[in-house]
Amino acid sequence: MAEKADLIILATPVFVGSCTSGMKALLDHLAYMWLVHRPNDNMFKKVGLIITTAGGSGVKATVKVLKQNLFYLGVPQVFNYGVTTKMV
Repeated sequence: MAEKADLIILATPVFVGSCTSGMKALLDHLAYMWLVHRPNDNMFKKVGLIITTAGGSGVKATVKVLKQNLFYLGVPQVFNYGVTTKMV
């Protein structure tokens, strides 16, 4: 999956200050490729994109968690787009 892609997009809304449980499960399943376990040279050529949104706070914390996971996978360049909206 991630090994054949040029771009890895992680998109999630913020739930209780972080990513959704589905995103967390995906990241947990990809953890076997972390640099300390099994480095994959293909990951060093990839670009990451993080997209997240929240009705209040939590965007920065969620971006931080996702960016950290991409770093552990060896993705050298990561961009992010986070939007916080206000509930009226």
